[in-house]
Amino acid sequence: MTKTTIIDETIEIVNTPTPKIIITPTSSSKEEKALNGKIVFTCQVDKTIGHDQICIINADGSGKKQLTNNLNSENYYPSLYGKGSKVIFSSSMNGGYELFSVDTDGKNLKQLTSNHGEFYSSDVSPDGKYILATRHQNGKNYISLLRIDGSFIGDLNSYYDCKEPVWSPDGSEILFAANTESKGIQFYTMDKDGNNVRKISNLSYLTGRSDWGPNGQMASFSGEYKKQNRELFLFDEKGAVDYLTNGGDNLAPSFSPDGSWIAFTSYRDNFGDPDGCEIYLMRLSDGYVKRVTDNDYCDYQPRWGD
Repeated sequence: MTKTTIIDETIEIVNTPTPKIIITPTSSSKEEKALNGKIVFTCQVDKTIGHDQICIINADGSGKKQLTNNLNSENYYPSLYGKGSKVIFSSSMNGGYELFSVDTDGKNLKQLTSNHGEFYSSDVSPDGKYILATRHQNGKNYISLLRIDGSFIGDLNSYYDCKEPVWSPDGSEILFAANTESKGIQFYTMDKDGNNVRKISNLSYLTGRSDWGPNGQMASFSGEYKKQNRELFLFDEKGAVDYLTNGGDNLAPSFSPDGSWIAFTSYRDNFGDPDGCEIYLMRLSDGYVKRVTDNDYCDYQPRWGD
């Protein structure tokens, strides 16, 4: 495994154009296309801190199921893989945060990692052979590569506050967030071996959660948690940015398998309520929004899959 050397020698600075604001329509009268696949997400289950579990729902809002049921552990960052048959996620059920897998029917729970620090925000490669994850050890973050069985291969980088890696649609590149300049988080891409790092954003108040869609588009959000002003935007490797929302406090977008929709978290119907986040869908062609979950606790961190 070839590792990137000094990040300052590999970064290409790209000036981001002024973002274009797109006002999200609120009408629900527009005809919906068929919504396929499943959405896995973190569900609070109740309003007790630390009771976060993993849930799954069909993209049309039917068939909701809770996949984990251990209130003594916290479970986060789920994503689908194996053609929609499995979920990978981070859990504290056996101590520190490790990666686990479970079938989408809730069976075959399995611990994948151990003895390499704590793991978060994992993503399985398009060919199903490898896992990317944020690894935290001794106060430092790494973007790490593992085999699909959880065996550790190595670190691709260790830049300050690097996190939230996702694969490109063809598996040749990796999108991640980092604070390399100590001026705030920005987005970077690199080759799958950790080389050829490029800076592709120049925005304020980024936190890192993003996705890379099948049509080459990327999606993320910017804003401040305390100000409840987070907005979704699309971007690409050339730095072009289009904002998708304007109000409602929105975060954590994830593309549908065909790239025509995104799932995301929003407080728009419960603005100001700390337990008010729900999962929504947006059709990218016209901004039509559909609500998927409806609880008195938070549903968040959606990831859409087959």
